[in-house]
Amino acid sequence: RNLPACRSTVRIFTLSGDLVEILYHDGSEGSGTLVWDLVSRNGQNITSGVYLYAVEPEGKFERTAGKFVVIR
Repeated sequence: RNLPACRSTVRIFTLSGDLVEILYHDGSEGSGTLVWDLVSRNGQNITSGVYLYAVEPEGKFERTAGKFVVIR
């Protein structure tokens, strides 16, 4: 939620820094929400835990990073 109104690349990592998934968001239509099916780039369901994310927008917006929790 709250992604910038522009094209963005969202990278999701484990706490140890391993890349889990790369998602692409086209916020040009005004949607600040990105849906993810909780499947890693290797095709495996992710486990419960804390994950880090980095949003790299195109244009005038700043990079953003944070964390979120998955509870299964």
